[in-house]
Amino acid sequence: MSFPILTGIVPDSGPFGSPSFIVRFFLPTQYQESPPVPLTELQLHVEYWDSLCVAVRSFSGFALDEIIAKEANLLETGLKKSPWANVTMGSSRSGNHDAYTISRYNISPLKHGARKNEVWVTLSGPLITDKCETINESDHISAL
Repeated sequence: MSFPILTGIVPDSGPFGSPSFIVRFFLPTQYQESPPVPLTELQLHVEYWDSLCVAVRSFSGFALDEIIAKEANLLETGLKKSPWANVTMGSSRSGNHDAYTISRYNISPLKHGARKNEVWVTLSGPLITDKCETINESDHISAL
């Protein structure tokens, strides 16, 4: 299995207001130019991502729903107090529309303490550059 395993989460987009999930697996470099073709009945497809800017909060242990929610809230709270507060809206340049993404590494059930997880929020919009730098909002408004 490849790592990290990414789970994109979009709250309130599933049936009855439940979240929807998209699980993504990293394809090692040697397979990226000519990826294996998935079985049609599995309804899988290959996504190509451009580089993107993300805010990340790391945590260890099992990535349980309540822990993920807590870590995502802590990341959101931290971003609200930072220069990045206004650049977490909208989709990324890769077209990723997830509200946030969980990245899981080292998921062996035998290595609880060695598990590494991350919560990602994509930084995008008119106030962020391709180099992941913020633009002063008043400069942006005057440039329009």
